[in-house]
Amino acid sequence: MRSPTPLARLADLMFRRRRLVVAPWLLVLVAAVGAAGQRGGDWSAAYSTPGSESRAAPDRLTERFPGQTSQTIDVVWSAADARDASDRVEPLLAQAQRLEGVGDGVTAADAQLSPDGRVAFVRLPIDGRDAEDVPLSSGEALIELAQEASGDGLRVELGGMAIRNAEQTEVSSEGIGLLVAAAVLILTFGSIVAAGLPLATALFGLGVSSALIALLSALLDVPDWAPSVAAMIGIGVGIDYALLILTRFRAALDRGLSPHGATVEAISTAGRSVLVAGTTVVISMLGLFLMGLTYLYGVALSASLAVLVVMAASVTLLPALLGFARGGVNRLRIGRAPRPRGDGRPPAAMRWSRLVQRRPW
Repeated sequence: MRSPTPLARLADLMFRRRRLVVAPWLLVLVAAVGAAGQRGGDWSAAYSTPGSESRAAPDRLTERFPGQTSQTIDVVWSAADARDASDRVEPLLAQAQRLEGVGDGVTAADAQLSPDGRVAFVRLPIDGRDAEDVPLSSGEALIELAQEASGDGLRVELGGMAIRNAEQTEVSSEGIGLLVAAAVLILTFGSIVAAGLPLATALFGLGVSSALIALLSALLDVPDWAPSVAAMIGIGVGIDYALLILTRFRAALDRGLSPHGATVEAISTAGRSVLVAGTTVVISMLGLFLMGLTYLYGVALSASLAVLVVMAASVTLLPALLGFARGGVNRLRIGRAPRPRGDGRPPAAMRWSRLVQRRPW
């Protein structure tokens, strides 16, 4: 009799000691979040790339237009006579420069006019290093002020990174990704419980990796957008890895295996694919170090952390969750369960697979 593989022994241990597995994951999550809150650093990155066009552009702006910077808030207004409308814009500028993060010293008299005199604009300076120093509340207040000033032939518009940050939707890209993934999983499995297990695994891994990335920012430069990149990659691979294991688990249950046996088989087979795929992704992300751009180092390590954590969750936490779910993994079905065909014909997916294999070209 063949001795069990290391993955089979791991699955057996995770299934039998499921309570002792979930508890450490909870403790790690709480500890990581707490440590990130106390020890986490600030998001920062040096985007200087000597010799590149992206580096030449701000250098040229500084040379040709001293005192102006891309990190400003642009206030543009249009009217039949923009100069005459300056008196209506002046109160807006005065209130705007009292907001947190916005510099002062700008009046409507400083505006530049278009040749036809119908459009004028001024730039409000940022009171800080960059637009990220402007609170979202200040950006939202600016947008509201512009809307109140517009009307009766006057139109006021705002531009700049601080305004774009304030205009962003409150629903994050990660949240949208999770909602789409949940819908796809429910349609695929037809069961809320089965769809929830990959989501739970991915969210657990995402929570731990996000806290670890915050700690990483205290050790090296990590851009503020690196957590979003790591989160999207972590959600994608986390759900994918759990999906592979769960599909094999359900297939084993359909063949009559016990929940324990189905878990061991799923981890022994699909778990190996998870480890190979996860390791490949990590190696690929670390390849960013070869580009020689220092701000990408933090991105590479952040994404690698996310993949490593969700990979570990897939082969440890998921088997424990399967131990709790057991045969109830198919509960809370959405819609009716498929009726037996009774005609002996294979499923449509199997017929399509056979057709492709017979006609490879």
